Amino acid sequence: MTGLLNRRGLLAAAQRLIERAGRRSQPVTVLMLDLDHFKSINDRFGHLVGDEALRLFATTAGKQLHASDLIGRLGGEEFVAVLPAALAEGAAAAERVRSAFATA
Repeated sequence: MTGLLNRRGLLAAAQRLIERAGRRSQPVTVLMLDLDHFKSINDRFGHLVGDEALRLFATTAGKQLHASDLIGRLGGEEFVAVLPAALAEGAAAAERVRSAFATA
């Protein structure tokens, strides 16, 4: 529905990315991204609007990450991004996603 990796695909791709980074002694950062108050969107406006919010988040988040980063939907309104990057770069990516979605 979101066009992102599902849980199974995300976990498999993340394992490969982490193993590759480990062989190169490169850092990896994992971001947990969750839409606040998502249940209230579904309850108030219905699941079609909730689904659209998930798609909008997926598109917005994907545009803020690099091609080498992974992002997928873990379930519900929970998303995970795995970045072959140090913590500071991961924090900056998380802020880009947050800021972009806040104005979307």
